[in-house]
Amino acid sequence: MYGLPGTIGRLWKLICLLGWWGNKVHFTFKTIFQAVRAWRPFSGKKKVAQPGYHATYGDMLQQEPKGLLAGLAGRVREKVNAGQGNWRERWQRRGLCLAVTFAGLFLVALFIRGPLLSAVAGINSFQVRDIVINGCRITTPSLIREMTGLGYDLNLIKIDLPALEREITTHPWIKRATVQREWPDVLRVDVVEYRPEAMIALQESGDDAFFYVDRSGVIFSPVKVGQDLDFPVITGFYDRADVENRRAHLADILTFIKLARKNNPNLPWQNVSEISVDELGGVVLYLVEKPFPIYLGHGEIKHKYSRLKRVLKALYGKKEKIGIDDVAYIQMDYQKNKVLVAQSAVN
Repeated sequence: MYGLPGTIGRLWKLICLLGWWGNKVHFTFKTIFQAVRAWRPFSGKKKVAQPGYHATYGDMLQQEPKGLLAGLAGRVREKVNAGQGNWRERWQRRGLCLAVTFAGLFLVALFIRGPLLSAVAGINSFQVRDIVINGCRITTPSLIREMTGLGYDLNLIKIDLPALEREITTHPWIKRATVQREWPDVLRVDVVEYRPEAMIALQESGDDAFFYVDRSGVIFSPVKVGQDLDFPVITGFYDRADVENRRAHLADILTFIKLARKNNPNLPWQNVSEISVDELGGVVLYLVEKPFPIYLGHGEIKHKYSRLKRVLKALYGKKEKIGIDDVAYIQMDYQKNKVLVAQSAVN
């Protein structure tokens, strides 16, 4: 943009600016440094000036300090040199002087930060020449560039990384984002997307709709036309507020779905059609091939899943008096350590 002569000119301006500020604060920090050198914190005797002290520093000490920092340094020096004190007081004075020194450095950094960044930001070498976006599955790099306005006309130094990360995570499918600078001209974006575990039916703005929910129970995005529908459906919740009030019931459902992903031959994940929560808070399971309900109840989901596998194995194998086609419903919490398999009235 500026070429080699323009870049050299900007660097020269930056050097001159730093030199001007250095001259402004030189007297202040030199005065403080001389005061610190003159201390004798562990000496009980009153400090006596060394030969040549007044000849060396007398004129400087008699000068009227100029500027806020120089004035503070003069006051600190006067208190340090006044009277006799114990070692604790002397170390407190030294800490005060060091605090003033660091405060001065901080103020100087504030004054030169703006001009310094402006000068460096004008160098063509820091203009973004490559944008690397990783981790997209449902989203795309072009979508992230469009929603954030990322382009090759940006300067790598001027990009606000935290603000950019927050903007990227406004997309419903993106769980978190990390943006990094790779000097001198590469911007790297790593995104982590939600992974749906099931679909949940809720009311949104008065209408029934389906949303994706991940394995931790986060409802993150509505289901749109053309998206994947091959997930178990969770029903029985009214809206998002109802989900928050009955978070334990949702946790039971997600635990069962997670166990079903082990794909036991008698109870595979693909055979889970719907899992509902009834009015009493019990979990009810419906399989894809069989319409009868399986009442799991509330709690002890892992134990009930293990027992249900054995029950279905017996029903599919017809090792009992009735087979899977004769079942009206299965109640896993019928009694303690007992399962009720009800036979269909038709059979």
